[in-house]
Amino acid sequence: MRILLIHQNFPGQFRHLALHYAQQPDHQVVGIGRQGCPGLPGIRTLTYQLHRQPGQDSHHYVRSFESGVLHGQ
Repeated sequence: MRILLIHQNFPGQFRHLALHYAQQPDHQVVGIGRQGCPGLPGIRTLTYQLHRQPGQDSHHYVRSFESGVLHGQ
């Protein structure tokens, strides 16, 4: 089985799942995280970089939503 785990700070809360499935010989685990994420030894980790930060002039209620959208892009 091929498993893709996506977390901006990979492995984040997926650490235990990633390690468990990576130990199974019939599973392939790949992680995606923001550039600088810690990753895990033995698990291929692809990284991305945000093309911009959330706007400082955005309403403070919207900044976390905007950040999530930017990570999703």
